[in-house]
Amino acid sequence: DCIFALAEALLQAGDTEQAESRFREYLKQAPKGKYAGRALFRAGEAAYLLGKAKEAQADLTRFLAEHATDKFSTYAIRYLGELAMERKEFNAAAELFRDGLRRYPDGSQVDHYRYGLARSLKELQQLDEAEKLYAEVAAKNGSPLADAARLNLGVLQFSRDRYEAALETLAPFEKELAASSLRPDAQLTRGWALLELDRPKEASPVFGSVVGNASVAVEARYGLGLAEYENEQWQRAAQTLDAAAEIDPKHALVPAIRYYAGDALMKAGDAKGAASRFDQVLAIGGESNAWLDDAACGKISL
Repeated sequence: DCIFALAEALLQAGDTEQAESRFREYLKQAPKGKYAGRALFRAGEAAYLLGKAKEAQADLTRFLAEHATDKFSTYAIRYLGELAMERKEFNAAAELFRDGLRRYPDGSQVDHYRYGLARSLKELQQLDEAEKLYAEVAAKNGSPLADAARLNLGVLQFSRDRYEAALETLAPFEKELAASSLRPDAQLTRGWALLELDRPKEASPVFGSVVGNASVAVEARYGLGLAEYENEQWQRAAQTLDAAAEIDPKHALVPAIRYYAGDALMKAGDAKGAASRFDQVLAIGGESNAWLDDAACGKISL
């Protein structure tokens, strides 16, 4: 019992690695002990938190089989669902999350079940139900997954060419959710939706609002440059796009960025600058560069 108590204390203190070791020590010494079921769950949970998928899968599967009615089974179902998602076993994940919703419709993990089920259904191309589930979680004030569900809902709507719906879904990230860590990705999606709707003047400030965020700096400047390009601000677009490419010269978007910078300069009458950008695209080469033909045609047209 002392070993189990110590393990629990270590887990609560954040020393997950030592806690896992102590839970396993307890199970070895008292496999039928008073806290054996709890220790089995905690060992699996600790392994899950440590990224030890194989051990977590074994422990949590055994725990569910032997202690199906234990109150911690609600967490075990969630963890096993997430592990299935990591293995890209989306049918298995969906089954686990559905089982959680059936067994614990009012439990503490219900939003995790809905959110996990939405993600698995998206991968299974069951998009209508995925949207419905994302919307349910996004609408729950105070849910720790509400912002993520809202972002995923907006991205899914965008991917289905429902640009106005995506804009409406993601609008709260402009002000109400401006402090959210997910705002940069939300603003990017809003910007792309506005470009798809041929509203580049509105897209410019949306992309511009996140150009200073390092996690999306290249993408945001690329989007801003394209908005300026669509607004026929040729020199300004070229400058913005050049700045985007300089942030990370090996970024996957660089061929597209350099091409549009060249095309903008060509439209501005700067043939030398345009040729330089097209040459940069051609120098990248490789099968992954889908802009080689466009750059070559650009050079020919100068």
